[in-house]
Amino acid sequence: MGTNRTSKEEKEKKAAEKRAKKKARRMSKRLTVELERNDEPSLEKLPEKVLIVCEGENTEPSYFKELVRFYKLTFIDKKNIIGTGYTQKRIVEEAEKLSIEDDYDEIWCVFDHDPKPDNLVQSQNFNAAIAMAEARGFKVAYSNEAFEFWIILHFENHQGAAMNRSLYYDKINNYLREHNLEYNKDSKIITTEIFEVLQSIIDVKTGKTRQDLAVERAKKIYEEFGKIDSNHSSPADEQSSTTVFKMIERFILKPK
Repeated sequence: MGTNRTSKEEKEKKAAEKRAKKKARRMSKRLTVELERNDEPSLEKLPEKVLIVCEGENTEPSYFKELVRFYKLTFIDKKNIIGTGYTQKRIVEEAEKLSIEDDYDEIWCVFDHDPKPDNLVQSQNFNAAIAMAEARGFKVAYSNEAFEFWIILHFENHQGAAMNRSLYYDKINNYLREHNLEYNKDSKIITTEIFEVLQSIIDVKTGKTRQDLAVERAKKIYEEFGKIDSNHSSPADEQSSTTVFKMIERFILKPK
């Protein structure tokens, strides 16, 4: 019995040491990037290998896979875009487990708040999962209430007031109907056709796209909440908002 306990403790210790080394390497790479970058944020080096672990099994993975296809993001392998169906905490734990199994330069956790009136702990869990991910050196692209809010911002300038997720599907489809498309609330797949509408140019003179607008709008909302709490210590209270724009700025657009 004692031998088995000792063996288990040794395995746990080795696993913990491996996690610590992986985290140290990620932090070191991040520091190197910060030291090497010039004044222009767009000159920050892109990672060589990225892992994206999502809460949703369909919407987020299909969106990010289309992002990889459209922009030819060679540093993101589609097999490393994973939809889990897990709770927020388990997403972070899964990301940590996968980070031990392989060496990634950058790890993103993508999840929603999805508040429930009958579950007051949900907001605490959401905030705790973000803090847990960041403590491990992971990046977080969260949405409050849901990822579809990010899609809506491609079409309208919602000013951060609370919007129940039950309204999301109708709003999205009202806009997609103009393009003879539909976002299916059962399959929840961002198809190639839908994604290309999100990338469409809306100003020929400037070349501005719907995605450019979505980034501007999401960033402005985030900054407005930052005026209330500069540390964004409780993202659960920042409804409606999304930080998916950070990933777009990181991989595609020059931050402004």
